[in-house]
Amino acid sequence: MEAFPLPLITLTKGAWTCDIADPRENPLALGARFIHGGYIAGLCYGERPIVNRAINQWDPYYGQGLPEAFDEPLGFAAAQSGDAFLRIGSGICERTSASRHDKSDLLRGVEWKLSEQGSDYCVWRCSDQLLIGGAAYAYDFERRIILTDDGLISSSSLSTTCPWSEPLTWFPHPYIAQGTGSGCGLHLPEHAFINNQQLGIKTWRGNDTDIEFGVVSGLWGHQSGIAIELDPTCGGGGIDMRLDRPIDKIVCWANQQSFAAEPYWSHAWSNGERAQWTLTYRFHFE
Repeated sequence: MEAFPLPLITLTKGAWTCDIADPRENPLALGARFIHGGYIAGLCYGERPIVNRAINQWDPYYGQGLPEAFDEPLGFAAAQSGDAFLRIGSGICERTSASRHDKSDLLRGVEWKLSEQGSDYCVWRCSDQLLIGGAAYAYDFERRIILTDDGLISSSSLSTTCPWSEPLTWFPHPYIAQGTGSGCGLHLPEHAFINNQQLGIKTWRGNDTDIEFGVVSGLWGHQSGIAIELDPTCGGGGIDMRLDRPIDKIVCWANQQSFAAEPYWSHAWSNGERAQWTLTYRFHFE
């Protein structure tokens, strides 16, 4: 497997080890899609790897571990062709005719600072600003990663400066390790459905030539957590994945080596508003 492109900071607690990417050496290495500060590149329980890559060769768009992202850039709607816009936590890109702005090349990366660090936690901060169409757009962003006895906590705090309320959608994109031909299982929340299936467990299996993809809808602000059964061929067990904000939908993605359940949360930031949210991963093993 191709080497990860950045140095890693390793957190430890009990049997847990967590590798955090250090973007300060090369602010462009992680690309435009994912948030660079607090990027969880690896997570192990003892000798067991919990996460994987989407694909074997390194690709910043596909990523690895437990990264997080904003679906929309800041100021994108106001940017004309050729103008720059802000990818929060990543840097600045140029608006073009491309349909996927998260695949854009970074004109420059944002400067992250490691503001606190202990053996089992770290805190990263960044800020950025840009004039778009004569109006000021800016943000201040903090990410806090904490290892716990049974998993980890990822907390975020974001304030924005913008001329009107700016709707943004945040989501995590975990790459949970799984094996060929078996797969992880997602317990569908009550009232939710996918592909006309309601309740029960949906098992996700990709293969070496294709992925499996789906969207869990009907959640109506679900806040009761997401239950995932880990692949038995990788050791089994499960995850309780819990966001302290209402979930709009869960996007699911799988191939032969990784499974992702991505809860989406949408919020309109008013000028000067600071919002905070926390995602908790709790693991249990058979």
